[in-house]
Amino acid sequence: VPVWLYGVCSVADAEVAGEAGLEGVVVNTGAGAFLGAPATAEVFPDIFDAVAGTISVYAGGAVRGGIDVFRYLALGAE
Repeated sequence: VPVWLYGVCSVADAEVAGEAGLEGVVVNTGAGAFLGAPATAEVFPDIFDAVAGTISVYAGGAVRGGIDVFRYLALGAE
């Protein structure tokens, strides 16, 4: 059964997930939105560049329409 880590907000967390042998990570900063955390689309490229090819990187969070889907796909999300 593949194991994914949901709610990844930093490169360090994604790298630890890869070292632990997880199948993928879901980048989502929604939990910190009320605390001034950056948007998922802002941290996604750094995380993707750091771990792409070693584990799968997925985007999580609010998708309000087709344009949001295209934005995440353009950033490299699966």
